[in-house]
This record gives sequence, structure tokens and C-alpha cells, in this order.
Amino acid sequence: MSQLIPWQLSSKTTTKLQKKKESSFWKQIRQAQKKTLPNWTANRIETWAVPGIPDVLFCTGDKFVLVELKTTCTNRVRLSPHQLSFFSTHQNAPAFLVIHATRSDGESIYLYSADQVLEVHDHGLSVPPLFLTNKPFDWPELFQLIST
Repeated sequence: MSQLIPWQLSSKTTTKLQKKKESSFWKQIRQAQKKTLPNWTANRIETWAVPGIPDVLFCTGDKFVLVELKTTCTNRVRLSPHQLSFFSTHQNAPAFLVIHATRSDGESIYLYSADQVLEVHDHGLSVPPLFLTNKPFDWPELFQLIST
């Protein structure tokens, strides 16, 4: 019987429902970006060639920003070893983790910088974010923070 290596194990435990939620979250962010900052461009990155690359590439006009999208219904945030490696290597880069949390008390969006990702992996949403917004979401503030 073959053993799964850690990144295979995590990919096997990602459900179709989680992927659908993340896709829906991307659509929500994309719609908000078009309305709030129409001069920005956003590209969803779907690659198996280089695991760990964040989901979205924003061009703010004068720089590029990478954003990893996650959804959760708990305090825990699932990150693959490749994603952890990417953020660990790029701690000082314009790279962010944006998490959409849906719980009984409502919906929230958490923004974390690259240098916080390992701590988020270890401690979940109890890590103080750079920015936290509840529904209705403060999209202009979120986009302002990732562009600076």
C-alpha cells in the first residue's frame, strides 16, 4: 500500500464544496474590484505546473500583487505545504492571504500579509489580521491595503 506524501494528503481532503466556495469567493472579489477599482486588472491563476502560487494576480497600475483565497466555516485555515513554502519564501513581497469565513454569527473577510501565513496555518483565525471586515464588506479598504 502506497503512502500519501503531505501535499497529496491535503489535496485529497479538499472537497468539491470547498473548491466551489472558493470559486464563488473569487467571483465576489472580482465583481467588487471591477466596481471599486475598474482600472485594476485581475487574473485568476490556475496552474498545476508550479504548486503553491497564489490564486489571483492583481495589477494595480504600477505593481503586481498576489493573493491566495481561502474559505472556511471554522477557525482553521487549510494551506498546503507548497503554499506555506511560497509565503515563507516571499514574506516581504506584496502577497496576501484573504479568507472568507462563514459562521453562525455572520460572514467576515480576514486579510493577512505573507509574513503572517505560517502563524495563521498554526493558529487559524485567532491570529490578529491586518484587516477584518464583516458583511457588508468594506471592499475599498481591503483593496487599498493590498495595494500599499
